[in-house]
Amino acid sequence: MTIQHSKINDFFATHIKRGSDGREYQPDGCSIRLDEALELQKLITEFRPTHTMEIGLALGASAIAISESLEQCGTAVKHVVLDPFQSQYGDVGLRELERLGLRHRVEFLEVFSYDFLYDCSKRGRRFDLIFNDGGHSIGIKVTDAFLSDQCLTAGGLIAFHDAFMFSVTAAVKYLVKNQGYEVIKLIPDSRLKRWLRVIKYGTVYGWWYGNRVVPFTARSLVVLRKPS
Repeated sequence: MTIQHSKINDFFATHIKRGSDGREYQPDGCSIRLDEALELQKLITEFRPTHTMEIGLALGASAIAISESLEQCGTAVKHVVLDPFQSQYGDVGLRELERLGLRHRVEFLEVFSYDFLYDCSKRGRRFDLIFNDGGHSIGIKVTDAFLSDQCLTAGGLIAFHDAFMFSVTAAVKYLVKNQGYEVIKLIPDSRLKRWLRVIKYGTVYGWWYGNRVVPFTARSLVVLRKPS
């Protein structure tokens, strides 16, 4: 199946987003980039997840990318999006979903990730894909990883943005080393940048992370697959 990326390209065509508070917001710095969004869409096309969830709506780039692909794959189940701080972004994420005709594809919840994931783990609710771009403290990120593992189906995917932040490296190490997750090979933005990152972040976070994880990232997107 060929996915037409019209809506995610539309999102990135405008570099300034106006919120319900009248303020202007820029995707740069608080959103995934277009190439990362397209990589997410490629993953959905390849793995065809049915039940999906993401942590952190912000300006809506990842939610738009995921929802657009799910719609074109014919998935009827709504994409679950968590963000208790959406109002701090002027509701831009929700407004962009509405503008692009994807709001009906999303179940939006203003709840904290650890509360939602814990509840899902107790009730047996499971997801095939979880995208995490929420709180970046080490406590929150590792807690999210621990609870997400309990809520992922066998063979399911978990993707993290900001792969080179300390909190994300800790979460990735836990899932790979302790839980046996596989690092999915993504297409890098360039071979030169890939190997420069290996050197840079291998020095910072150790050569295990530099060799086992960094070469397989797409810019700062890292994706892991749970053992079947």
